This record gives sequence, C-alpha cells and structure tokens, in this order.
Amino acid sequence: MAKPYLIFKAHTGIYYAQIRLADGTLSNNKSTGCRNRADAERTVMEWIVTGNIPARVGSKDSIPIEDFLENFWDYDKSPYVKEKLGKKQSIHRHYCATLLSRTRLYWIPRLKGKCVAEITRKDVDAFFSSDEAQKLAPKTVNSIIETITIPLKWAYYNELTQNNCFDGIIKCSNQSNERKVIDMETANRLMELDWDNDEAKIANELAMHTGMRAGEIQALTVDDLGKDEIFVRRSWSKYDGLKCCKNGEERAVPIPISHQLYLKLKMLADFNPHGNGFIFYSTVKDKPMDSKQFNKYLKRALAEIGYENSKEIYFHSWRHFFCARMLDYAQDKRYVMALSGHKTEAMLNHYAAHLEDDKVVDLARNVMKKVFIEQKEDEETINMLNQKLEELNKAIA
Repeated sequence: MAKPYLIFKAHTGIYYAQIRLADGTLSNNKSTGCRNRADAERTVMEWIVTGNIPARVGSKDSIPIEDFLENFWDYDKSPYVKEKLGKKQSIHRHYCATLLSRTRLYWIPRLKGKCVAEITRKDVDAFFSSDEAQKLAPKTVNSIIETITIPLKWAYYNELTQNNCFDGIIKCSNQSNERKVIDMETANRLMELDWDNDEAKIANELAMHTGMRAGEIQALTVDDLGKDEIFVRRSWSKYDGLKCCKNGEERAVPIPISHQLYLKLKMLADFNPHGNGFIFYSTVKDKPMDSKQFNKYLKRALAEIGYENSKEIYFHSWRHFFCARMLDYAQDKRYVMALSGHKTEAMLNHYAAHLEDDKVVDLARNVMKKVFIEQKEDEETINMLNQKLEELNKAIA
C-alpha cells in the first residue's frame, strides 16, 4: 500500500513532505522541521492522523532565521522594540545587546539555513541536552532559551510561523549556587590596604557601606550627595547611558561613616576636569569610570590579602555583603529592600512602596552604625581630608 505522502530532503538539510489529498492530488511542500528522515516521517504521520496538516509555507514564512534574529534583537531596527516603546514599556539597549550576543553565540550556529517557519519546539528543546548547556548554570540556560522563544512567540502572533515553539517548554530549575559573601573581617582588611587605584577603592568602599549597584555608583554626581545620605536617582549603562534605576524608583541611602566617606566622594567630584558632575569620572568627557575597574582592583586587593576564593568574589558581592549584614540586625526585610532597591516579590513590593521614607532612613542609619561598628571615624583622617578639601577649593578658586 502506497504511503499517503511523499517526503524529500531540501538543500538546507530539512525534510519536506507532500500530503496526498482526498482527490488524489498532492499538497504543497510542507516543512517537517526535521533533519532526520525517521523523525520527519513520524511528524508527517502525526499530521495525517490528527488532521492537523499545516498550511503552506509562504514567502513571509521563509525569512532566514539568522536574518530574523539579528533584526529582532537589533535595538534600532527591531519591530519588537518599536512595539514595546510604542506601548510605553521599558526595554534597554543593554538588554537587547546581551540577547543579540547570546543569539550569535548559541542560536544562529545551530539554526542557520532554516527559515522562521521551519523552527520547531524540538529545535528549542534540543539545547537543554547540548554540550554547551551542560557547562552553564541553570539560570543561564533558561535565559538562553528565552533568547529564542521571545522572538519565536512574536513571530507566531504576527503570523510568520504556525509553530508554537514557546508554550509547554519545561525549563531548568532556577536554584542557584550559594553566593559567596565576604565576611566583616575580610572587608575590613581590604579597606585597610593601599589600593593601586584610589577611585576604585572608594567605589568598593561605597558599595560595601550602601549596597549600591555598580551602574548606580557610576551614575553618581555631586548633586546626589546629601549631608549624610546619598540619593540614588539613576544608573549608568554602557549601551543606554544614564537611565532610571533598575526597579524604576529613586531611593535615599544613609552613609554610615558619613563625614569621612562624604569627603572622599566630594574630593573625587572636585577633581573631575570635565565639569559633568560625575564623581567617578573617566578620561572620556561624557562617560563615567568603567565599572570593570571596580572589579579589577578588588581582585588585586583580594590577592594581596591572600583571600583563597577570590574567583568567587566580584564587585557585586558587596551588595550581597551589605544585605546580609543588614539582615543581621534588621528583622523586617522591607527596610533592607527599601534601601537596596530589591523588589522581586509582589507582596514585598507593596509594603516597601508604602514605607515612610524618614522612618526607613532613620532606622537604617541606626542599623548601619551597628553593622559597621568597627568602621569608626578617625578624627586625624577627617582633619586631613578637610584640609585637603580646603586646599583644593582654594586652588580651584
């Protein structure tokens, strides 16, 4: 008995089929999305048994997947980005650049030669068992999967494909490895050192005492310095420049060793030759210091004190350090979230958004003094810094 279909392999390596219709004629060519003949035949038989035979792949369906993905994650060309921005939704250049990089690294080499309509859920699922995925953290694997499912979902709803490649995909468990947190003794030893780069040391000291993100520290200007607190209003991104903070809200963070740290920050700002207000300035007029420098000199300092697990510590580790030490004393996590800008759970978001700012700052100041009890202000150091600041102001005047 003749098979109710004809099957053949295209130059792309994909098997296509023609289904025999009720009147004896054959359907148009239909991609099975399979490179293995046995898999292709199973797919075709499933179509016939269920009656769910896909419509013909037309010209708009035959967009090469590599062209589609390159365009989709190009911030300036993407119809997806245009649609998001048109609906007043936030999407940043840094996000698109990251996903475009992952697309080029993981998806284009795997899918090149196929058109958008040929991509199936099998193509997506295959990444989970790949050698590449086995070397990555579960959270990273899930992020790489989203790099392809987001554009394919957009393609599906814009009728560029009939394949649903996004629903029902079981992702990896998001359980992350336990983060290494610097202990107070190590933190104090690091701050007692003379670093190779003073600006990087001050950036690390600021992160240690406030939990601020690298981008938030880069974006700081002299106008963000209060008498004994810092106003976190913006963040810096390599691709977007100055932008709003990660959760979209400004916050105030007390400086526990206010006078000493304030003077250091003020001095850096006064040394800025560009007049753009950046505290952590660079040689480029319109850009702050590269955050990679914060991490580079932290690693050097860790090596100098003989810290054994330096590969597990990064500049962002100060944020974990700050939150962990604050939670040693603050029983209510809402206060720590209000200070750090963490807003990940809906209920906590609700409560944190309604805390009285003055109450948060006052409580935080008291807790931070307890946390950093060993970081006492040195009167001699303060006098020295005051003198330097006065001399600097006179020189500038």
